[in-house]
Order: sequence, then C-alpha cells, then structure tokens
Amino acid sequence: MRLADVLAMTGATKKTLYRWMEKHPTIAEPDPDSTLGHPFPRPSGNEGRAVLWDREAVEAWWALNGATVGRHPENAEMTTMLWLSFRRAMLVDPEEGLQDDMALVRRYEREGAEVRLWFRNVSEAVYFKLKYG
Repeated sequence: MRLADVLAMTGATKKTLYRWMEKHPTIAEPDPDSTLGHPFPRPSGNEGRAVLWDREAVEAWWALNGATVGRHPENAEMTTMLWLSFRRAMLVDPEEGLQDDMALVRRYEREGAEVRLWFRNVSEAVYFKLKYG
C-alpha cells in the first residue's frame, strides 16, 4: 500500500500519519493484548522511491482506531461562515459549568473572508452556526 492510498483511507495528512507512528493520538498507555491504542504501523518497505505499508496491518489498525482518532474529512460535517464571526466566537470565554463551544470545532481553514469549519455531526454544526453565524 503506497502513501497516497494510506492518506486516502485515513484522511490524515502526511505529518499526522508520521505523528501517529510515534504514538497513538488518543491513548497514553496501550493495552499489550489489543491493537487498539498502539501506534500506526510503520512502513514495511519501499519500491524504488515509493514507501510501502502492509495493507492488512493498516486496514486492521484503521478498523480499530479510526473512530477514536477523528473522522475522515469526507465524512465530517462541514459548514462555512464569515471569518470575522468565527473570530468573535473564538474570543468568547466559555461560561462556567457549560461546554466550550469552540470544542465543537474539529478543524477549520480560513479562505479569505470566510472560514470552513468541520464538526463531528450536523447538530453541532447547526448549533454553532446559529449561535455565532
């Protein structure tokens, strides 16, 4: 399995993938009897200049860990809003005892005067956009 295939499967960036190889992103102490919590499989060889991974090892790791390391960008809920509105939302201090609304945002990318926001589900996206959009 080539790097491009691994990146397409996981939706991760190359930098994230190599960070996963060092340490599992969400579990500090892996269970030695389980694949869950272990770092991402390292490349198993190369073919010329292309780095290769063992397909079965990558698919097994992703099946067990995919839900805990984040959602594939194609499956995540995404919306856009004005950058200035998002910036104001970033500056709001969370109310004591209530959830921090910025914790709902999984990822964001600024594109000029707008920003694209990714959320775990539609209800979080709608809530955030209605409150701050």
